[in-house]
Amino acid sequence: MNFSRKVEDKISSVFASYGRALAIYPCTAIITCVLLNGLLGVNIQWMTSDSDIVRVYTPSNSQADQDRDQLVSVFPDSSGINFYRQSMDNLGLFGELIIIPRDGMNVLDRKYQRDIENIVETVRATFVTDIDDTTFKYDDLCARRNDRCVIDGDFLLGSVFWGKLENGGITRRIFEQEGYSLVIGPPTFVNESLQSATALKIRFNLRQDSRTFNELSAKWEKQFLETSRGIQLNDSEIAYQISDSLNIELDANTGSDIVYFSLTFTLMITYASFVASGGNCVSQRGHLGRAGVISAGLAILGAFGLMSVLHVDFVNIVGVMPFLIIGIGVDDMFIMMSGLADADQSAEIEDKIAFVMKTSGIAITITSLTNFIAFVVGITSVFKSVRNFCLFTASAVGFCYFNQITFFLGCMVLHERRVAANRHCVTCVPVKFPDEKNSTSESIAKRMCCTGSPAVSRNEQESMFEKVPRLVIPRVLVSLPAKLITVMLYLTYLAFSIIGVTRLHQGLILQNLVSENSYFHRFSNWDFEYFPLKYPLSFAVPTPLNYSSVKISDDIQSLLTTGRKQIEVEDSFELNWLKSYQQSSYFTNKSESAFVNGLKHFLNNTNVFKNDVVFNDEKDLIKASRFHVMSTSIKDTSRQGKLMLRMREIADDSSIPCFAFSPAFIFFEQYVSVLPSTLQTVGIAVVAVFVVACVLMPNPFLILCITISLASIITGVLGFMHFWGLSLSSITMIHVIMSVGFSVDFSAHICHAFLTSEGPDKNARVSKALEITAGPVFNSSVSSVIGIVMLTLSDSYVFISFFRVMLLVILFGLFHGMFVLPVVLSLIGPHKQILDNVSLFKRKSKKIEEAIGNYNHAYQPDS
Repeated sequence: MNFSRKVEDKISSVFASYGRALAIYPCTAIITCVLLNGLLGVNIQWMTSDSDIVRVYTPSNSQADQDRDQLVSVFPDSSGINFYRQSMDNLGLFGELIIIPRDGMNVLDRKYQRDIENIVETVRATFVTDIDDTTFKYDDLCARRNDRCVIDGDFLLGSVFWGKLENGGITRRIFEQEGYSLVIGPPTFVNESLQSATALKIRFNLRQDSRTFNELSAKWEKQFLETSRGIQLNDSEIAYQISDSLNIELDANTGSDIVYFSLTFTLMITYASFVASGGNCVSQRGHLGRAGVISAGLAILGAFGLMSVLHVDFVNIVGVMPFLIIGIGVDDMFIMMSGLADADQSAEIEDKIAFVMKTSGIAITITSLTNFIAFVVGITSVFKSVRNFCLFTASAVGFCYFNQITFFLGCMVLHERRVAANRHCVTCVPVKFPDEKNSTSESIAKRMCCTGSPAVSRNEQESMFEKVPRLVIPRVLVSLPAKLITVMLYLTYLAFSIIGVTRLHQGLILQNLVSENSYFHRFSNWDFEYFPLKYPLSFAVPTPLNYSSVKISDDIQSLLTTGRKQIEVEDSFELNWLKSYQQSSYFTNKSESAFVNGLKHFLNNTNVFKNDVVFNDEKDLIKASRFHVMSTSIKDTSRQGKLMLRMREIADDSSIPCFAFSPAFIFFEQYVSVLPSTLQTVGIAVVAVFVVACVLMPNPFLILCITISLASIITGVLGFMHFWGLSLSSITMIHVIMSVGFSVDFSAHICHAFLTSEGPDKNARVSKALEITAGPVFNSSVSSVIGIVMLTLSDSYVFISFFRVMLLVILFGLFHGMFVLPVVLSLIGPHKQILDNVSLFKRKSKKIEEAIGNYNHAYQPDS
């Protein structure tokens, strides 16, 4: 007996012993399972959540996070006294409006000036109250400069701008210098003078320089949304957002979409009932099908409860976990029910349950363990969304496995006891055998509904859902034309997959996270279409330097010049306080003390640089400083990531001890981290799954088939993500990790069935293998699709992307497991029969008890 057979026999005997023991105390197992899941589920009421986009969907403890923390520790927030956007360490608090004429006409027509003024007056009148009922209007909470509120676009309120516009005085150069491009877009110039535009954007900046103002400003933002919803214009349309809009809308969409789970649960119970509806009123297994779905539902309850106990935050994407677990649970249910159908129907109940665990125990352990390990590996991700999803899902997979071998197996024992007592599947009262009735004196309906007997073969138990796949697929697939078609389809599939992988984009477009009906989605689309996307880029020097030195001055200028030479950076924009100071009348370089004193006078008269220089407590030494350039309009996520990396390279190569930073870098981190993180996580998961396969199925040929199939399915999923409009992000990364476990599920069954099936040639053995696996695998795939089909009604990108990737995994897995691998095995599979003395394992053999230790009956061909 070879090593793989010894390992399998040892593991199988352990499962058989467990099954035999549980068959004696099924109610204990059921009650234990329900109590465990139920008691844990009570803790859901204390579950915490986290919907902050930065914390959830960007890499944790990234370089941008560390740089921001360093920036915050050195440079104070001046939003309440001297607000400049380039000085902020975050994107700030604000309310923002975009105005577009309904007729698509020129928004710079002076007839819209009154609309703009009315909107600004309405917004400025918006107020909130604190706990003492003190009223705070916008002017009380606004970001300020020169003791005035900083409103981007306030130049539209006066007559100066409109007068210059009518006289042709706003040239292209003035338009760029004054920063009008942030407010007016896209501009049209005639003879280098501004003539028209499509949209206007007005931003109401808020202060956040203390905890009190931060809380009040955030509260005002919510009121701004209510005010904006009520604005009605005759000739124009508006779109609006606040700094927290994405978080708010993502929460609303995901929370409302979770209600689809109740419909999915109902659909799954209905499907399971139909699939298990074969047999007569005694042998019918509909209750078992429903018990399998309930078992998965209990696993979801237990997982949520456990994560609440461990204080693991619920994040939006965890909302798709129940849909996934329902599919996994029903898959295991079909495997175990197939094992029960294969058991000797004349055996004792304890022997049947032992047989089920002996034959199906390894199968569901492999599928559950590979899924569990894949998600456990995902916990190492740098993205909190991935970590928390994998924590919830790994625990749910564990509970699902536990529930299957306790609750569902206990229900299976009770089912077999009912059948053995010849009791009705609905009323549980004893019924007579069909041959005890006078067939001529009873109606057909009464004979079908009131008589029955235990099944004596697999065929008598199965419904059409189970019979058709195992009867049709083997007969069709072994023919030469079917093999040629399968090979051609696979080559086409592989070609498109490779093309898609090479074109797959990276990064998460944040506005895609919300519904297309969301106000934020509308604003984001208008903003993306009509306005440039520029980012202030800072070079921060966190340590003291001798700024009066000519060399230091030259090195700083060289740093900024190198930065401005980059194609993604504007060459004409630079904020260099040192250079401006040197060109001013306040400059003196006689001594370091004179240099600092002159700088103080300079800064007192030049607000734009005040936030960029920090003195020590004695005010006689420059403790830190920073310098700024501006990016060009960059809307491609890959270019944004490359810009961040290039700015860091320039800072690292400089002789000045500095680092590059922009508030947007927090989001850019995901664009450069998602691919390495995905490759690392998936790679570790594949290795872990490979090790599991080696332990539980130590056969080189089987492992090779599983590995190649796994790589092919993952390639297909990544490639077709591109064709379906998905990018590789912290959300779809979860789905790729998920596909590792599912890919093994589809491949392992057919490979193992082939290796343990007998036949005169490879075609015959493939046919036998398909007869055994086609039904469970096909119904598992259908049930998994049913588990996610309700997500097509969702407006949430989180749920829609999950549906699309999950559907790809199911279809490609089914294609490989039921078509590609059988064809490969029929062509290049092992010639030599793997089993010896196969006759020992015939179902009708008198020595079935002796043979049970040497043969995996889950894949025994029908005789």
